[in-house]
Amino acid sequence: MKIIKKDTVHPLAVITKTKNTFLKKVAKYSIEDISKNLKDIETLRKNLEFAVLSEKRKIEYNPYDFDPKDDKEFWGKIDLKLQNKNSNIKELKNLLNKIINRYVNEIYSPYSRIKYKLLKAITTLGIKIVYKPFTFFPFGKNKKNIFDYANIIGNLDLINKLSNKTTMVLLPTHSSNFDSLMAGTSIFYLNNFLNSNIKMPVYGAGFNLFEYKVYKYWISECGMYNIDRRKKNRIYLDTLRIYYESLMMKGCNSLFYPRGGRGYDGSLETTLKYGLLGTPFKTQKFSYEVNGKKSKKIILVPLVISYESIFEAESLIKKHLDKYLSKDELKKKKIGISTILRKIYILMKRVSGVRAVFGKPMDVLGNLVDENGDSYDKDGNKIDLYNSIINKEFSKEENLEFLKSLEDKIIKQYHKFNYIFTGHIFAKAAFNLIEKKYNNLSQEEFWKIDYKKIRFKNDDLKKEVINLETKLSNLKNPPMLDPKIKKIKESKSIEEFIQGLGAFHEKRPLVIAERGLYKTENLKLLFYYANRLKTYDI
Repeated sequence: MKIIKKDTVHPLAVITKTKNTFLKKVAKYSIEDISKNLKDIETLRKNLEFAVLSEKRKIEYNPYDFDPKDDKEFWGKIDLKLQNKNSNIKELKNLLNKIINRYVNEIYSPYSRIKYKLLKAITTLGIKIVYKPFTFFPFGKNKKNIFDYANIIGNLDLINKLSNKTTMVLLPTHSSNFDSLMAGTSIFYLNNFLNSNIKMPVYGAGFNLFEYKVYKYWISECGMYNIDRRKKNRIYLDTLRIYYESLMMKGCNSLFYPRGGRGYDGSLETTLKYGLLGTPFKTQKFSYEVNGKKSKKIILVPLVISYESIFEAESLIKKHLDKYLSKDELKKKKIGISTILRKIYILMKRVSGVRAVFGKPMDVLGNLVDENGDSYDKDGNKIDLYNSIINKEFSKEENLEFLKSLEDKIIKQYHKFNYIFTGHIFAKAAFNLIEKKYNNLSQEEFWKIDYKKIRFKNDDLKKEVINLETKLSNLKNPPMLDPKIKKIKESKSIEEFIQGLGAFHEKRPLVIAERGLYKTENLKLLFYYANRLKTYDI
């Protein structure tokens, strides 16, 4: 298929050119918004004092080498002025102004189109190296592109039609450090193969990444804004939220992980963090207030990323099971040259699959939208979103109810568009057989069993897989099953169905032992990959 080239201006490029104007507006909005909630002098003073206290603790107990050089001096001056208990509200608001302006400049990161294009090329190459089989003959008639291995599927046509009409908030599942690369690759696919016009989403990256020079001087200028997770005070968190809202108001598509951090046990999301979840609603409402009905619609796009093998799976599952494991098992192994070479060899030799599945786009209230961006309720009735939210004011309880409802809708989509590889269902089948055998053991006892002696019969595994497939297919909201699962019943051997499962690990979750028998080389990893089905009622 012909690749369609585009030369579009990213909103971040405009923001970078007008940096001072943009940051002044963000600071102005932040001061106005924060001041609404800090009306009386005592509340304002307490929040200022807490901000100073948390900053001084950060400087003393958790400093970074790349923190602003004047950090100690700046917060010392603010602290000194706060010690004057006779300060009036005007003087305190002046201190608030200074703090917010400092925070806004810390959050800001410039955008470089050249660096971004280079990063996109390297990202594509990285995905190819990991998921495309290695060959010494990469050219010729049978040459395949990255998307033959890293498949992008789901509601692509609908998202394509909405790409010019809306501002998108991408909501990926989060299980691997590769997720951001896969999300970016998915947008690249839509733009270059389906003629979409989706500007690459911006997302928050940890300030701690400045420790790495490659990030500080290069990656940080490729569509990110900085988040300092050491800062927990209300003034910083509200400023960060308003900065994010301002990016959306400027037409920036964005990405954040509703789960927060990566899941440790390999399962899908069942709860979400509420921090940024309500921000698209607030931004849409503000946009309607400023620009009226013609405002660009903000839509939420769930994205489920499913891997047959995850590089960091072993370290993640150890964190999940840490209370059941010995110190030796939790101890980090030293990585020498031989280990690195062995891992490179495994990466080159083995093949594993990945799917990025786009869910159904929703408006900021969680209603499904059509190709024109029009909203529909659960009964299929068209909704006037403008009139639904323009005068909407949530109480604290109503806001929690709204966020819970939105959380439920996103999680439902995650489960519906979760792609189950053949390896996942075999991992679940094998782990079920082990659990049945040792069902009388406590968790502490279970994780001490000698699993290396356990053997699975080919027919027993197939029988359990067929049972699981039937249960999954009969669910009211079934996941997406790999079409190859249907072929398992007629197949004599299961080896072809588990080749990609945990392929990047030296000791794999499920391998052939001897003819007709299979074994696990790592019970923890078997548990991790089995958990891809954990949250279904089967």
